[in-house]
Amino acid sequence: MTGTRSGGGVEDVYGEDYATEDQLVTPWTYSVASGYSLLRDPHHNKRLAFTEKERDSHYLRGLLPPAVVTQQLQEKKLMNNIRKYQVPLQKYMSMMELQERNERLFYKLLIDNVEDLLPIVYTPTVGEACQKYGSIFRRS
Repeated sequence: MTGTRSGGGVEDVYGEDYATEDQLVTPWTYSVASGYSLLRDPHHNKRLAFTEKERDSHYLRGLLPPAVVTQQLQEKKLMNNIRKYQVPLQKYMSMMELQERNERLFYKLLIDNVEDLLPIVYTPTVGEACQKYGSIFRRS
C-alpha cells in the first residue's frame, strides 16, 4: 500500500487519517501475517489484549483463550509475578522471556516501572546475566 500525505507533511502509511470507525487499521494490518504468525511476532503480539474485532479480522479465534485482558491488567499481573522473585537474575530472565513474546508489553512495563526494573534489565543484573549466559540461555 502506498502512503498518502496528511497534514504537516507526514506520510500516512497505514491510512489511519482516512479510516472509518468500522475499519480496523492497525500497523500489522498491512505488514504482518495473521493467525499463528501474528502470535509468534513479538513486535505485534498483544496476546490476550486483542479485542474481539481484532481476533476476528486477524484469524485469531481458537488460537487464544476467549477472555480479553487489557494491557494494563496484564502489566499489573506481570509486575506482581516479577516482584515474587527474590533473585534479580530470575527477574531478568522473566523480563527477557516477556520481550521475546510481547515487546509492546515489555516496554510498557519497563516505562511504567523504570525505578524497579532498570536495575534488572541494566547494570548490575545484566552483568551477572552475561557471566551466567550459558546456564540461562533459552533459545536462539
